[in-house]
Amino acid sequence: FDEGKLSKMRASLVNEGGFTSLAIYLKLGEHIFLSNAEENNSGRTKSSLLSNAFEALMGAIYLETGLQKVQEITIELLEHVHPDISLDSLFKDYKTSLQELTQAHYGTTPEYQLIAAHGPDHKKEFEVAVIIDGKRYASAQGKSKKQAQQEAAQIALEMLSKELK
Repeated sequence: FDEGKLSKMRASLVNEGGFTSLAIYLKLGEHIFLSNAEENNSGRTKSSLLSNAFEALMGAIYLETGLQKVQEITIELLEHVHPDISLDSLFKDYKTSLQELTQAHYGTTPEYQLIAAHGPDHKKEFEVAVIIDGKRYASAQGKSKKQAQQEAAQIALEMLSKELK
C-alpha cells in the first residue's frame, strides 16, 4: 500500500476502537478492578476503560520484557482479531473521508458543531451537526462527541457522494 493508505490503516488500528477490540479478544474486562459505580454502569464493557486497560497491559509487558516481546504479542493479536487487514475491513474514518471529499470538490473543510448534550454525566448523549461551506448537511447523536461527529460525517458523506454523481 502507499503511505496514505498505510497511515489510515494504522490510525484505524491504533485508537480506542482498535484497542477495545483487542481488549475484548483478551477478555480484559473480566480482570480489571472497578469501583462499585463503574461496576454498576457497565464499566467492564466500556470502550474507554477497555482501551486504557489494553494500553496499560502492553506498557507493563514492555517495561518487563522489552519492545521485541510487545511487537511479537501485538502482531499475533492483530492476526487473530483482524485476519484480513485492509481499509475495507477496518473502522472507516468518515471524518477524514469527508474532509478529503470537501477539500477536493469545494476547497473547504467541514466544521462540527455541538448542538446538544442530553442525560446524566455518566450516560451523556451528544448531538453534533456537520457544516460545510456554511450549510448544515447532517446531524447525529453518539455516546461521545467523537462518535457523533463520525456518524454525522458518514451521513454527510453519503449525501455528498450522491450529489456529486
